[in-house]
Amino acid sequence: MFTQAVRRAAILAAIAVGASMAVVGSPIEAAAFDDAGECATLLLDAANQAGVSGSSTIVSDQGYESCSVRFDDGLKRTVLKAAMASLAGCPPWWANQEGVVATTFHGDDAWTRGPAGDKWSERSFVWCSFDDPEYQFSVETTVFDAATYGGAADPLPVAEQLWSLAQDRLPFGPAGADVPPTDSEMPPGSTPPGDTDSYPIAEGDYTTDRYGWMYFTTPDGKSCGMAANGGPVGCDAVAADAPPDVNQTYVAIWAPAEYRYSDTATFTADVDVLPVGQQLQIIGSSCAVTAFDTVRCETGGEHGFILSADSSVFW
Repeated sequence: MFTQAVRRAAILAAIAVGASMAVVGSPIEAAAFDDAGECATLLLDAANQAGVSGSSTIVSDQGYESCSVRFDDGLKRTVLKAAMASLAGCPPWWANQEGVVATTFHGDDAWTRGPAGDKWSERSFVWCSFDDPEYQFSVETTVFDAATYGGAADPLPVAEQLWSLAQDRLPFGPAGADVPPTDSEMPPGSTPPGDTDSYPIAEGDYTTDRYGWMYFTTPDGKSCGMAANGGPVGCDAVAADAPPDVNQTYVAIWAPAEYRYSDTATFTADVDVLPVGQQLQIIGSSCAVTAFDTVRCETGGEHGFILSADSSVFW
């Protein structure tokens, strides 16, 4: 989805500055990441104290508003995440799915799920803490060869370490600080900060008989699509604060994103939902779903948009 020049996607329209990503070998220490902020350092320290193993780690840090770390150990994976609840959602988007158990964690709302297949096993533990601002935390453990390694590890010991450290370190900053400007305020030639390099490529049915196009729907029902070689890329949807008489969000390689009106649906097809935290790539264009109601799309010409239910950012 992203070339090296354009692989920048945010968790939502209100992502803080200072995104970074790095890969190092084990053992993992926060000091190994020159650009790791307080958020990622919290996750790294919690993982180390819990004894999480991994031969490599991917760290994504969007300031105090969101961060994630990923540990890979052969066919085993552990991922820790923290994000302001206004970005990530509390409860999580999958809270009502079959097999999810609602519970509590140190007096806070929490949810667990543990889908398993013939070849893989996954367990997730998510909880929400603090009031101003509220944060969502998650620990996910996955085994991609359950027959050999058994089921995924219990995420609760890692969650306990993360909860303990978070009591002393969070919140990192005042709610609303370092929020990127809106589309009307975005300086010419600038791009909202963010990073979805760690997002996996989605597996599903996202193509039709229309050559050179990919389509998807978002978890909240937006229909979006992208053409190869720089677009167009867009959604047959607009934010709540869009001007009247528009029904599309649109961007192409040669010009900044914009709202427009179309008599026909350009970006709608009968395809699968693109899950939160996953991305799609096509030559010169890219899209990632960064939250239940938010999608970020870019073209190879450094133009793109972030579209959520309430607002948008264009560049």
